[in-house]
Amino acid sequence: MIVVNIHLHTTSQVLVDVNNVVMSSGGSPAWQKVNSKSKLGSNQRDVLRLVAELHGCRF
Repeated sequence: MIVVNIHLHTTSQVLVDVNNVVMSSGGSPAWQKVNSKSKLGSNQRDVLRLVAELHGCRF
């Protein structure tokens, strides 16, 4: 399993392209919206904190 954290607008062509590439290779992409009300596991929280720091944002 590969996990990638990216921020895309829901109408982004990149989102469509990623779905097509993953599905054409037999995979099944799973997208999850995350906001302040999302319940996160400890690993997810740690990764999102690192991403926020990378982008100079608060988490």
